[in-house]
Amino acid sequence: MQTRRRISKRQLTPNTESALGQAYVLSENYQDALPYLVAATDRASAQPDATMIYYRGIAEYKTGKVADAEKSFNTVIKLNPKDGISLFYLGQIGLAKNDLDGAIASLNRATVNDTRLVGAWTLLTSAYLRRAATSSDPAKADADYLNAVRAGEGLIKVRTDAEAVTLFGQALIGAKQYARAASALETASTRQDATGITFYLLGVAHSRATNFPKAVAALENAAKKSPDDVNVYRELGYAYEVTKQYAKALSAYQRGAAVAPADADFKESIERVKPFAKP
Repeated sequence: MQTRRRISKRQLTPNTESALGQAYVLSENYQDALPYLVAATDRASAQPDATMIYYRGIAEYKTGKVADAEKSFNTVIKLNPKDGISLFYLGQIGLAKNDLDGAIASLNRATVNDTRLVGAWTLLTSAYLRRAATSSDPAKADADYLNAVRAGEGLIKVRTDAEAVTLFGQALIGAKQYARAASALETASTRQDATGITFYLLGVAHSRATNFPKAVAALENAAKKSPDDVNVYRELGYAYEVTKQYAKALSAYQRGAAVAPADADFKESIERVKPFAKP
C-alpha cells in the first residue's frame, strides 16, 4: 500500500502553507489543514488576513477545537465586521453553550449582513423560540415569539421546504397567530417532505383556533407519521373530547398511555372520558 508523503515544513514557503491549508479545507480534510493554517496565521511576519483566519476557524471547528474556533471567528469579525458566515458560526457556538443572548446577537448580525444565509435564519428562528420557551417573564417571551415570527419570515424567503415552513408555523403558534399558522402549515403539509411534526403543529394551530374537525384530521395524520409521539395523542384526545367523540378520545389517551405509561395526565384523561365512551 502506498502511503501519503507529508511535505516537510522546511520545504514550505509562507504562500505554500497558506495554499495547502486552504486546499485541505476546501477538500474537507480539516485535520491536515489545521497545522498549515496555524503556521500561516501565527508566523511572526504574517499580516492579519481575515480569509486565512476564517479558514483556520473552520478547521478548528470541524476538528472539535471549538474554543479556538470561537477566538478565530471573533478575530475575523474584528477585521471584517460584516463577515456573515463567521457570525453564523459564532451563533452556532453560542447555541451549543446555551448562550442564547450571544447567539441571537451574532445571528441577527449575520442575517443583516447576508440575507441569503439560510442556516443563520433557521438558527435565529430556533434560538428565539428556545429563549421564549425558557423565559420566566411572559412579556419577554411574547416579544421573542414575535421576533421568531420575523426571523421565520426571513427564513421562508430563502427556503421554502416543509421543514422551514414548519419552523415558521411553530413561531406563529408561539405568537398566538393561529389562523396564519394554520395557513402556512396547510401548505407545508402538502409537500412530500412533510413530517409528523408538521401535521402535529397543524393540528395544534387548528385546535387553538377552535377548528376541531380540521384539528382532528391533521392529528390523525400526525399519529400515522409519528406513532411514538405522546404529544400527538394528548392533542388528538383533547380534540376528540371537545367534539364529544368520547370513544375515540379514550382510544387516543390509551395509545398515549401505552407510549408513556408513567404519564399521570393520560391516566387522569382516561378516567375522565371512560364513563362517556360507550361502545
